[in-house]
Amino acid sequence: MTITREKRSIHTWARAAGSCSDTLKYPGRMPSTLVISRADETDIDGILGLIYSAFKGNDLREAFFGHDTPESRASAKERIAASMRTGQQNVWLKVVEQETGRMVSGSWWMVYPNLDSSENLSESAAAKRNVDYLYGEDKVKGELFVRDWMTRRARYMYGHAHIC
Repeated sequence: MTITREKRSIHTWARAAGSCSDTLKYPGRMPSTLVISRADETDIDGILGLIYSAFKGNDLREAFFGHDTPESRASAKERIAASMRTGQQNVWLKVVEQETGRMVSGSWWMVYPNLDSSENLSESAAAKRNVDYLYGEDKVKGELFVRDWMTRRARYMYGHAHIC
C-alpha cells in the first residue's frame, strides 16, 4: 500500500515521516511518499533501531527487547527472526520513505484469524515465560512484567479470533 500526497494533509504525512520541521521551514515542499509493506529478516536491524529510539527510557523496551547493547540487540534480532519464520500470526510491517529508501516506522501485529488453543498460549504457559536476555534485578522485573502481560493476554485475548 502506498500513502500518497494530499495537499490538505501535508502536515500529517510530514509528521508521520518525521520531517515535520522541514515542512514548516520550507512550506512549498511536499512531504515524502510513504510505502508500507511487510518486513522480512533483512529489515530487523532497521526495526530494532526504531524500537530502541522510540522507547528509550521505557521499561517496556527492556522487558521485551532488552537493553540497547550489542548483546541484547543480537538476542532480540534472533527472537524477531524466529517469530518471522515460525509464528504465522506475527506480522511485521515497515514504512519506508520512497524518495530516500529510509525506514521511518514499523509495527508488529499478531493476527489470530481463528481459535488457537495450543498450550503455549495458555495462562499457565504465560506464567512460566523466561526473560533470558536480562540479568539480576532487571531479569526479575522483566519476567514479572512479561509474565503478567502475557497471562492477561492469554486470559482475555486467546481462544477466539483477534488482532493485537
